[in-house]
Amino acid sequence: MGGIVSYLFNTLWVFYRIENKMQICDNDEVMKCPNCTKELAPEKLGSTVYWKCSKCGALWFDNKESDFLTLEEAEMLEKENPQTSLSQIEFSCPRDHKELKFDGHYFRCFSCGGVLTTAKAIVEEKSAKAKELSGQINRPFTLSQLRSVTIFAAVTLFLGINYFLLQNFRTKITTASQAAEIAHNIALRPVNNNKLAIYFSTDEPFRSAAIFQNSSQEWQQSINDHPETNHFLIIERPTELTNLRVRLTSPKGEAQLSEVVKIAP
Repeated sequence: MGGIVSYLFNTLWVFYRIENKMQICDNDEVMKCPNCTKELAPEKLGSTVYWKCSKCGALWFDNKESDFLTLEEAEMLEKENPQTSLSQIEFSCPRDHKELKFDGHYFRCFSCGGVLTTAKAIVEEKSAKAKELSGQINRPFTLSQLRSVTIFAAVTLFLGINYFLLQNFRTKITTASQAAEIAHNIALRPVNNNKLAIYFSTDEPFRSAAIFQNSSQEWQQSINDHPETNHFLIIERPTELTNLRVRLTSPKGEAQLSEVVKIAP
């Protein structure tokens, strides 16, 4: 379920970004290339919107937009934009005209978060990250790490088993205690000369049934087929002394019988 929600959220976020960026492109003032001062034009690759200089091939990405490019998309971008370097070492942001500073891969504006770069630099940055991630995945566990993982798994298993046992124990105690209280709080009220109302309540929801026994027979009637806390049943008034016991069944299937309640004719 969590994976589906995450997928839907990411999909909606992608559509929002594209729509928002393209609207910015339509309404934005003209941006000048920091490398050659020519006009930057908006482009779109996958879910990423960026600005490109048609003269020198420099690329501008707004805050974190380059993060959404995959390595494959970056390689496609490099084929379309073979420009390998920028002609200057000092640049101003095309958005707010603040100084751009080199962060190891890109010339970044630390005010608006945008970056000036080339397709080659993007491929290098994406490749370096992919290599680093691959090294982390393929790196074998150390003995200390294996010991920590084993201890963590053992503790988690221990806590899980104890939680399961405690929950089952609590269910049994609750069912038994609730059944024991019925004989003390059950109410028998005549409805008319021929009918008798039986009512009791429980702290937790239970399914319930009434079991009757007189000198000649035993029978039962369902009170609640689904877990409830209020239990109400109307029966025919017995013509002889009748014993009543209530069976409570928890949502997990644990069943308990109450003490006998005598119903006078």
